Amino acid sequence: VLFSNPIDRIIAQTTYEVIGRFGRLGSSASLQKPENNCKVVQEVEKELQKKLIGSTIPPEQVVQVVAKTTDVFAKFSIDVPRIIVSPKDGSCTRFADFNLDCSSINLKTSSGKLFIKHLHDGSDGYIVNGGQNTARETCPENYIWRGLLDKNDINNLYDAPLVEKLSKQLVDYIRAQYREEADVEDVVFNNQKLLVDLVYSQMMEHRITHEEAFDVRVAQSFQTLKASYCSIASSEKPRDFSVLLPEGERNQIKSMIFCGFRKCLYTMQKFDSNSELEFARVLERDSRALKWFRPSSNLFHIYYTSNFEQKEYIPDFVVETPDCKLICEVKSVKEMKQEDVLKKAKAALQWTQVATEADEKPWKYILIPHNEILENSTLRGLENFYEQK
Repeated sequence: VLFSNPIDRIIAQTTYEVIGRFGRLGSSASLQKPENNCKVVQEVEKELQKKLIGSTIPPEQVVQVVAKTTDVFAKFSIDVPRIIVSPKDGSCTRFADFNLDCSSINLKTSSGKLFIKHLHDGSDGYIVNGGQNTARETCPENYIWRGLLDKNDINNLYDAPLVEKLSKQLVDYIRAQYREEADVEDVVFNNQKLLVDLVYSQMMEHRITHEEAFDVRVAQSFQTLKASYCSIASSEKPRDFSVLLPEGERNQIKSMIFCGFRKCLYTMQKFDSNSELEFARVLERDSRALKWFRPSSNLFHIYYTSNFEQKEYIPDFVVETPDCKLICEVKSVKEMKQEDVLKKAKAALQWTQVATEADEKPWKYILIPHNEILENSTLRGLENFYEQK
């Protein structure tokens, strides 16, 4: 316990609250400079007058507790600049213009069935009742149009002209097989899901991923870390992180909570995978890692675009070393090249570049495949191999 006196605890808590107002200083260590310390003391005294109405606290007591609290804050925190990185307006995914290939559709019946020749193996088959149970449209093209615009990665605004063109080409192809417009409408209605998927698969073959640009704004040099909350079953007790989990329990790790850390800024932590727990063990035993924690939402303010929606990226780990600070992400090997993982990495790199200019230590982004986190792994080795640039 840092402070046993109840009044001292109130002063310390008030100091912690006030520190957040000084985030534009170069670092949390700057709080201890005499000129800044005096300002913190003044702010704390103002807040104490509101909290402890009618009570008189000796000024020297406030000064001592504020000095001790700011010292502890600097030692047991990692300065994370408040930098907001968000994608600029407009999606980074587009589709090149192309004409639809309808050669895989061979209409040989007049009963509303589509005869499909599969291009990958040349096999034949009938598709019956492939449509959805939806209301009738005024024209057949609308079934295809609506189905395509329901896809997450097709944008109603940017991709509408191409969707309209391809829908028309498909229906025109079907019209060439039938004399009556009613037959065309029935065929498209009864097989709309199949037809939508056919057009969609060809669109994905013509997808173009553009470089995504970001807006970056620096708000302050450091932030106060907030309390970390998590929910666990009443039967779950904190586990010593250093004790290896039995093979049969590792798939349940998300429901567990771990303790016993020496370098973590929080006494307890949860992990999403056994690989993340293994990485925490690397940090705890490696002298290069001075302190670390797993961040929560609304700390990094890093955003990226996924399926035309802006999402927050919450990194797995933050680590401070003697000469730099690291954002570390642990992913399974099969996830390393996934589009969302690469988008997060690109946004995080933007953040680290700006943070390096705003902070007293440079920032790096490390993307680590899970199978490289071994019992003999070192933080330096993982940095050298998996730093993203």
